Amino acid sequence: MTELESLSLSILAANIIIFNIIGNFGNLNLVWCTLRKRELRSRSGILLAVNAVYQSICLVSLLFNAALIISGKKISRRDCFSIDTLFMIAGSQQATMAFSIALDLFFAVVYPVRYRLFNTKYYFLVLCGTSWTFALFFMVYAWMMMNDDILEFCTVLVAMPPGVVSLWTDLNVIINFGVLGVYLATFLVLKFKCELS
Repeated sequence: MTELESLSLSILAANIIIFNIIGNFGNLNLVWCTLRKRELRSRSGILLAVNAVYQSICLVSLLFNAALIISGKKISRRDCFSIDTLFMIAGSQQATMAFSIALDLFFAVVYPVRYRLFNTKYYFLVLCGTSWTFALFFMVYAWMMMNDDILEFCTVLVAMPPGVVSLWTDLNVIINFGVLGVYLATFLVLKFKCELS
């Protein structure tokens, strides 16, 4: 490994640690406030808190990657994937949960009366169940395609077999564009409603 590669990996490990401190501080405060304040325990507030938990799981999982990067040890893809399993599950859930949060806002704006009548238990079951299904699909698919290639360092993007990671990345990009589309549609509906009144 060249000196530049070693420096790059050290910077990556330092960034993981810094973002863990800052990110978990914000996420834990969001979850704590949601638990303590009744007015924050709306559907939207609970969905945000759930997403913050997923984000914290991703951040803490990255600490194992930082330790491996600092140690300089090479690792097999199978072992790396085992280390990154929690990140993979929580990261997959984050993308779909962001889409669920956007849909939640859209439903609240476009169908306010129906939104209040939704059965909360089933509402959360559908939204969270969708994210679990997405995550579990990729876990099973990755295990089916797994190999024992030796990796220079371990992150979630190299832990998954190449065909799996490209599909996972493509679907996450599509989901993120979907989030933007739903927010844009919500904005346009709000703008239209304001112009009518």
